[in-house]
Amino acid sequence: MLSNGWMEIRLAGSPDTLLCTAAQTAMWVSLSRAQWVLGDAALELARAWQADPWVVRDRMTGWLAELAANGFVRLLDRT
Repeated sequence: MLSNGWMEIRLAGSPDTLLCTAAQTAMWVSLSRAQWVLGDAALELARAWQADPWVVRDRMTGWLAELAANGFVRLLDRT
C-alpha cells in the first residue's frame, strides 16, 4: 500500500503490476476482511461510504471482473 491509500498488486511469477486507486484498495481490504465474500464486503463498504449496497456490489463485481480478465484473481463459480 502506498502513502496516498493506493496500492500496487503484483502478478505472481510475472513483472506485471496493477496500480489500484484508494477506492479499489478499500475494496481489496474489505474483501480480505470478509474472507472474500463479496456481499459481506459490499455491505461493509456501503456503510462506510454511505452508499447503496447494491451499487457498491455492482462496482466491486465490475472491478473483480477486470482483475480476473487480466489474471490478477481467479473467480470461483459457486453455482
